[in-house]
Amino acid sequence: SLRSIDIPKSCRNIWCSTFRGSGLQSIVIPEGVEEISPDAFFDCTNLVSVKLPASVRNIRGDAFRGCRSLSAIDIPCGVTNIGDRAFELCGCLSEIKIPDSVKRVGWCAFEQCTNVTSVTIPACAKDCADCFPHAEESITNVILTGGRTSIGKGFFENYRGLKTVTIPSCVTNIGRGAFRHCSGLTSVTIPSNLVTRISLSDFSGCKNLKTVEVVKDGAVEAMSFDEFKKRWEQSRSPRTPGLRVPRLGAKRPLNKSISRPEAQTNESCSATNEVWTVRRPGLLRTHRPQRRQGEPKDDGHR
Repeated sequence: SLRSIDIPKSCRNIWCSTFRGSGLQSIVIPEGVEEISPDAFFDCTNLVSVKLPASVRNIRGDAFRGCRSLSAIDIPCGVTNIGDRAFELCGCLSEIKIPDSVKRVGWCAFEQCTNVTSVTIPACAKDCADCFPHAEESITNVILTGGRTSIGKGFFENYRGLKTVTIPSCVTNIGRGAFRHCSGLTSVTIPSNLVTRISLSDFSGCKNLKTVEVVKDGAVEAMSFDEFKKRWEQSRSPRTPGLRVPRLGAKRPLNKSISRPEAQTNESCSATNEVWTVRRPGLLRTHRPQRRQGEPKDDGHR
């Protein structure tokens, strides 16, 4: 059966099912090829290595599906599309780097890649499962590409094998429960601008999280998760407590730092006979009660 082949440099496309089910063990695709068509290497179970040229722009659906012996794949930076199930059942892949040039990762593109441990996820992926379904136990290290500005809700949720995550400085928002139930997570690296934006509840169920590394201006500060929680709580506590205004009708006196005589709501002040009332939140108003007919004038001195 076919084990190797030289593809001419004039080739621009590897057509549908060209090598489907063949005995190819390795192949070098020449520069100039722009597309790997559907099923091009489908079920090439002996294929161990593939070298893709920088000219490739499109890897279509099922292109390398079922290449169970494929141990490594280098996806060029010019690729913009990875089709549905393109690398499904490539169980020997251990590292997958998806460049940020990729604008679409198809449905189940890397499904059942159960031995993958390290992955690079592009900005187009809405969550980890969008690229790597059924790899919750095997993936241990995740790197997010620089084009991402946010991490969606539940992005890494239930990825129990995950141990380390590096978040780039361009990320400005992290969705609720992004790391929920990542029970194997031990270390996370975040930019300094996220310290006050992240919520401790995002790490719910991360029972083994020990270290948080904060990156600022290229310098890395490592701290324990307990220390990170302490700093996070301090950053959320109010620096200057505001004036607490009682509700209308309350009998509790207002803050005594008020320069006017000690105020009481709906009660007369014995010195000035003034009544302080709350008309709406944050607004105090004072008025002097009208004298009843025949009542002697009170000038405040007794």
